[in-house]
Amino acid sequence: MLRFSTYGIPGASLVAFIITVSVGVIPAAAHSEANSLLSFPEVTRIVEAAGYTHVHDLEYDDGEYEADAISPAGVPVDLHIDPRDGRILREERDS
Repeated sequence: MLRFSTYGIPGASLVAFIITVSVGVIPAAAHSEANSLLSFPEVTRIVEAAGYTHVHDLEYDDGEYEADAISPAGVPVDLHIDPRDGRILREERDS
């Protein structure tokens, strides 16, 4: 018979402890925020649907996504994008 009990820790508690230690515990607020962010492919699709092309160098920085792209007018731009809904917060001409 296999028993999961070591040093007086009942089996279920030991398994929970091992899972917690090996996986780590993510605070609920951080986990919730991460789940509410759009993925890179989702952001790219939204930005392209708004008329931008050649969307690249997408990164998450200071609470927003940033990307390089070509604007609908054909101008290279830096975009600042809301990570929750894909809304373009700011567009700056790329120098």
